[in-house]
Amino acid sequence: MKAVSVILTVAENSRYANQCLQMLQAFLPKGQFEVITAARSQEKEEKENLSAAWNRAVQQAEGEYLFFLHDDVVLCRRTFSRLYHALQAQAGKGLVFPMSNRSHYPENQVYPDPYEDFQQLLQYAETVEQGFSGGERLLAEDACFFLTKETYQSIGRFAEEFSSGKCVLADYSLRLRDAGMPVTCVAAYIHHEPGGAELDGYGEKADHHWFEFKWGLPLWEPHCLWAEAIQKAKWQGRRTIQSVVAEYHQKLPLVSVMIPTYNRPQLFEQTLCSVLRQRYPALEILICDNSTDQRTEKLMEKYAHDPRVRYYRNAQAKTKAENFQPFEYLARGEYLQWLMDDDILADDKIWQMAAILMTKPQVTLCASRRGVIDETGKELGQLSQELDIRSMYALYDGNAIGHAVLTSGNNFIGEPSSVLFRRWDLAHHYWRAEAAGYAVISDVAMYMELMEKGDCVIFRDVLSWYRRHSGQEGQQIDVLLQSCVEWVRLLQSYYQRKVFVTTKKAYRETLAYWQQDWERRFTPHLAAAGDDMKKQYLALQQEIKAILGE
Repeated sequence: MKAVSVILTVAENSRYANQCLQMLQAFLPKGQFEVITAARSQEKEEKENLSAAWNRAVQQAEGEYLFFLHDDVVLCRRTFSRLYHALQAQAGKGLVFPMSNRSHYPENQVYPDPYEDFQQLLQYAETVEQGFSGGERLLAEDACFFLTKETYQSIGRFAEEFSSGKCVLADYSLRLRDAGMPVTCVAAYIHHEPGGAELDGYGEKADHHWFEFKWGLPLWEPHCLWAEAIQKAKWQGRRTIQSVVAEYHQKLPLVSVMIPTYNRPQLFEQTLCSVLRQRYPALEILICDNSTDQRTEKLMEKYAHDPRVRYYRNAQAKTKAENFQPFEYLARGEYLQWLMDDDILADDKIWQMAAILMTKPQVTLCASRRGVIDETGKELGQLSQELDIRSMYALYDGNAIGHAVLTSGNNFIGEPSSVLFRRWDLAHHYWRAEAAGYAVISDVAMYMELMEKGDCVIFRDVLSWYRRHSGQEGQQIDVLLQSCVEWVRLLQSYYQRKVFVTTKKAYRETLAYWQQDWERRFTPHLAAAGDDMKKQYLALQQEIKAILGE
């Protein structure tokens, strides 16, 4: 085996560097490699970005093979040898890289079963190596890749106009393709820890805009939409990319973003701006306003020039339901995004979720982790979600998610603002602020219907923020008691049909858990409830006791 120079990217204050060095000593051939560090400290960031650090390290390297590695990557037994032999198989030309649990691009990513320690990780890696196939890819990953010094000298230095590893390797991949050299994903596995130095939002956006200017490829768009088409096209560099991107943009499904608003123009404008920042191009933004004053109407004059925005002054609507109803005939989109007028969307929320619906027909619902903000926009953390999502997103069986939501009485999927779905997958929509007869848990009723028809994708990252403030009706005791009644009715309806909850044991255990939980949380506050709601709640408790006593 020829000598290898390991170029180890080390982040400032990294807690992984020693672990990574131990991996190299354990899994690389003894005495046949050197380690050169490419450090990235905040003090050096303006003088030497990642690509510059890599170029400097290559100049110091004595090996004929260059193995680039971030220090927060965990190697497995055969990672290095598989990459080395794959590079040998293509006569040392081009670049090779492994699959991982945390990839920029889903086709290079595997979705591991939970592993708790290193031995379990090694066992999982062996299943990946045996059961998955790699292949040529459009763009490589920056966390771990392998090429020869001859290839580097042929293609030239890494482009130092980019700061992020993602853009540097995407640029290098396309330059390799221009030279007729392959970029290959190998059936070897790495575990990528959530460490390392991240660019701030501005730096990353600047990189992405410069990359698009150079190559015509918008890296912020989901890679799965255009990668295969570019791979299959007759390669003519930037001209091929522009042709493919223009063609698929014309075919994008329209997404209708529906914002009902009432008497809170300041919060509403923040919500609206989060939609206007969406990079998804096929978008219509519908606003129904039944405010009791003209503040929101006056505010909308600033946005009248935007062709995506359609504002409707719905002054005759006296209730929430009446303000929701026009969306049924106003919305023209194939995909629907409800957005409450105090919530916020991440810039890529619609792009990420729409790409899943476009490429995975078996998926009927997309959701993500959700953040929480207060009235001022200050982040308060994340809403709890008992899911271990180790990759960019996780794909769940619809029946399993439906069962988990229904038996826990916990809507961990999220509020209407947090999801995206196809219009035709629902019969009972949210058009009247209720679905299938449910008013308080109408979102859950919708999700259950969607889970009957397909699977659910939940993204690991926060893609929407739920705003907590005193004006929310969900905090009122009558609304909380009504939700208890509706949860039981929803459970009973699915148990009768033997969907999601199929056994008497599961049905009774769920009711028993709810009864104890509600007794602790709600019964002490009954004095503050309205008479009618109090009667319904007490009657429900008696009904549950009768069922459990059978």
